[in-house]
Amino acid sequence: MIPPRSDADPDADPGVGARRRRRGGDRRPPAPRRPARRAGDAGGGTGKRRDDAYWQRLRKDPRSNVAAGFAAVAAIAASTALSVAAFPGTHQEARANLLYVPLMLPMVWWLVGLKDFTPRAVRIWRPALAVCALVSAGGLLVHLWQDRDPVGPAIALGVTLAAAAASAVLLRGSLVEREGPAR
Repeated sequence: MIPPRSDADPDADPGVGARRRRRGGDRRPPAPRRPARRAGDAGGGTGKRRDDAYWQRLRKDPRSNVAAGFAAVAAIAASTALSVAAFPGTHQEARANLLYVPLMLPMVWWLVGLKDFTPRAVRIWRPALAVCALVSAGGLLVHLWQDRDPVGPAIALGVTLAAAAASAVLLRGSLVEREGPAR
């Protein structure tokens, strides 16, 4: 005679425990919950940082953050000089031009990446500062060539050069320079 099966004792029949585990019975630990994505997280859409401790140190490093701030000032001054040189007239007339936004997109793209210290933005940090200085100088040259008032572009060039130099000086020796971009 075959003994009756008992659902109370999963060890009595190896098939009972296996069936119970497949149905999500009491033997399976609950799945760990993933933390919600926080505002300001970077990571290419995965929502996770590989090294959260490094990101916290980088976020709190004053030298890296001030250098990024000066780089932002240099980029904004250069893009202003570019828009003033490319679109004469009032600011409303410049914004009505179809090329206004596409000319601003590279600066915005780089600054958004720089805010999160992404690898690409950090790799092109110094070349981007050089491009900012060249663009601002080009804006001044356009104004001089067209016999327009060069005071605004000259101020923009001065601000760009000063902010780019301050960013480059502060970048040397910063945490992002020593250990690299956010991972």
